[in-house]
Amino acid sequence: MKKLLTCNFTMISLALLQSCSSANTNTPLPIPQITKPTKHLGFLKINSKETDEVCFELTQGQALSYKITSSSPTLFNIHYHKNNNTRYPVANQETTINSATIAVEDSATYCLMWQGRTNNTSIEYEYTIY
Repeated sequence: MKKLLTCNFTMISLALLQSCSSANTNTPLPIPQITKPTKHLGFLKINSKETDEVCFELTQGQALSYKITSSSPTLFNIHYHKNNNTRYPVANQETTINSATIAVEDSATYCLMWQGRTNNTSIEYEYTIY
């Protein structure tokens, strides 16, 4: 009689994953590639009508969580370029505080972008890539 072992991959640690075996053999199941979340923090200042952005590479299937705060309203968006078009996962919006998590639909260079509405605007941002 063959031993049947099932594993819940969302609730099990890597150490236990290595001991899981398939139903028909004693060969360990392949371990899924797990990417460690990477968190980034920053600070910038912009003046009225100035634009600044922070850009980074994302791969389809990843997720991006972000949080921004500014000392006065700024025009904020998240965008990337594909096939000579600019796409906006987060459309332009005037804000002083904004946070969300978005799913990455296309592999590309994504940018958090701000445009100042007043002089000497301080912006703090953080984002995590999953």
